[in-house]
Amino acid sequence: MSQNRERLLLVYEILKRDTNVDHPISSTEIIRKLRAEGILADRRAVYEDIRTLVDRGVDVSSYEENGRGYYLREREFEFSELRLLTDAVLSAKFISKSQSREIVNKLKKLTNKYDEIRLEKVNYLHKRIKCDNRAIFYNIDLITEAIETDRRVSFTYLIYTFSRTLEKKDNEARIVSPYHIIWMNDYYYLVCRYPKYGELSNLRLDRISNIKILDEPADPVTEIAGFEQGLDIAEYANRHIHMFAGKEERIELKCKNEILQTMQDKFGDDMQVKRLDGEYFMAGVHAARPGILYFVLQMADSVEAVSPPDFRREVAGMLKKVLGLYG
Repeated sequence: MSQNRERLLLVYEILKRDTNVDHPISSTEIIRKLRAEGILADRRAVYEDIRTLVDRGVDVSSYEENGRGYYLREREFEFSELRLLTDAVLSAKFISKSQSREIVNKLKKLTNKYDEIRLEKVNYLHKRIKCDNRAIFYNIDLITEAIETDRRVSFTYLIYTFSRTLEKKDNEARIVSPYHIIWMNDYYYLVCRYPKYGELSNLRLDRISNIKILDEPADPVTEIAGFEQGLDIAEYANRHIHMFAGKEERIELKCKNEILQTMQDKFGDDMQVKRLDGEYFMAGVHAARPGILYFVLQMADSVEAVSPPDFRREVAGMLKKVLGLYG
């Protein structure tokens, strides 16, 4: 690489890492930093390099504009965007602590050294619940390849034991047709189908181990009852809260008006709402029963299952069991 090209790249790197609107840099300081890297340059060379960067679309504020020095005005990511990504990585339970640390360190390198210091203060990793399965990203890569090539995958499924470690649930190698990977409730799930079952299943990716792509073709999702027109993964996620699998059906819930926002957040615009009076409204949702059962039990003081009748009886039976635990 010629010295001129190397100098141009270094000038750009200096602007990226050492400047922002509050910390402009002078041409003298750029020359000093170049010299520290073994590159000799004068002011004219620095001016030419900055003009070249500007001509190529790099948004550099100059001394002529601001009266203070040079700084990079726009970046690939604003600080607020990197803060959002950092929080997401630190909060994601399916990413191990060591992997979270590695990703956050990479994110820090996308900004200047001043904002990097600000990002370093966003650190609550030691307080977060994290999984121990470091194969999560490997699993994502292989499953994505299998989905794109319409092939089945095999794997072993892991569970936590009383020794507080992830171990094989059994010695069975599970073989499934994978359709989608979806992030829900702080975890990644594989939406798939076992050949011997008729319905879709949702499996935690961080519980999958020893995954292999098979030469066997995946079952078309259109062969599954209820998905003859294909699988709309966004709609599927809205109808499978807590990612419980099961047949979708229409369920009506009588809710206190005060939880309307909660219901909207949970079920979105597909929920049908009818106001009953100043205290209650009726919500109609199309969802998988196991997830709705869990939700109704969580919100038992604000939500009443109305229909279908057998679902109402199922909720009542579960509540009786809960009461029995408390004498």
